[in-house]
Amino acid sequence: MSGGNTDQSPLLARRGGPKGRGGGSSKLPPARRSTETGIVKKHYPYAELEITFLRPEEGGRTPPPLLDDQGYRPHLRVPPDETMLGVEFADGPDGPAPVAVPIGATVRFMCEPAVDYSALEVGAFIEVVEGTRVVARGRVSRR
Repeated sequence: MSGGNTDQSPLLARRGGPKGRGGGSSKLPPARRSTETGIVKKHYPYAELEITFLRPEEGGRTPPPLLDDQGYRPHLRVPPDETMLGVEFADGPDGPAPVAVPIGATVRFMCEPAVDYSALEVGAFIEVVEGTRVVARGRVSRR
């Protein structure tokens, strides 16, 4: 991917694109071809978050997850709504996520367009959920 792709998350672009797994493959959704022009346009349904992972004694997980495209797939919810929104972390800090420190991360929407992710609007308070356990809290910083 080139750095000039305006459809790409700025966080991903700043870091040189998603890391992918095995042989440089990317887990981003496939390109979509416009039926009118025949031009291929890449579509990346994503959001950037500012989140803080909870300490284990607060209900957080042990060990902290790897957020840099390692396949971490929790759910997000926007309280008081209990709807679970499946996401995959695509970019974040290298190594295990720090605990009790705000961090920036990019998530992909795993079930779009079948699931409505419109509740994840900029500024929305979110919880990162694994099963029934809240492991992080934060806000949507960019869509």
